[in-house]
Order: sequence, then structure tokens, then C-alpha cells
Amino acid sequence: VTANCAPPRGDSVLVPFPFGAALVGAAAAGSPQTLDCTEIQTVQPAELVKLVSTVAAYNTYISAQATARGWAYLDPNVTFDSLRTVPTAVRPFPLIGQPCTANPFGTAFSCDAVHPSAASQRLIAQKLREAVNTKYTTAIPPIP
Repeated sequence: VTANCAPPRGDSVLVPFPFGAALVGAAAAGSPQTLDCTEIQTVQPAELVKLVSTVAAYNTYISAQATARGWAYLDPNVTFDSLRTVPTAVRPFPLIGQPCTANPFGTAFSCDAVHPSAASQRLIAQKLREAVNTKYTTAIPPIP
């Protein structure tokens, strides 16, 4: 790892799993590799700020539209953020090369590391049920 990956800059550079996993795999196979935090494949601090602010703007717009129409709204990010407190839910370092049954990205994600797992889908469905029941005074039963 090059010096440009050290804090304060390096701790705000994201290394995508496919890129990082390829480096780790090649190094494990005996081919010396170096992670440079200026690589085009990495997400730079300014790009990360742009991504986060764009997502926040979308979420603000969607929430405002739901409120204007009197619809129930659920921000799933709050629920997903709570999963960070569960040690097995989100692995900070994936188990590269492990089978899907080993939950290489944690129990909160599917094997593609992007989509929610069945357990996370169920959690979101429960939260949506709660939001609908609260907003519309309905009594949709808990999801079994």
C-alpha cells in the first residue's frame, strides 16, 4: 500500500471489491501487488462527497414527494445503518474466495455484495409494514 493511502486522505478513498479482491488474489498467488490510492479504479474523496450528496438529494426529494401526497415513507438507510452494530451483518473485510454459504460479505448482503440478503429483505418488509400501519392506521400482521 502506497503512502498516499494513509490518513487523512487514504481513509476517505474507497477501494471497490472487484479491484481490491483482484490485488489480494494476485498477491496471495505470489505476484507482488501495490495498492495506490490514486488508481482510477478507486473512489476519490471528491467523488465520494458527490455520491453521498446526490443520494441525499434523491432521498430528500422522494421524502418530500411522499409527504406532499400524504403517503407513507420509509428511509431504508436508517435500518441499514443499524446493521453496522451487528458484528456479523456487515464484514469490514470480505471473506474473498469463500462460498456463498459462508456469507463472505456478512449476513446483511447477498453474495454479490450489493443486494440485501433474504434476512435484510425481511427486515425492510417489517419496517415498511410498520410505516404503513402507522400512516394509515391499518393492522397488517407481522411477517412470519
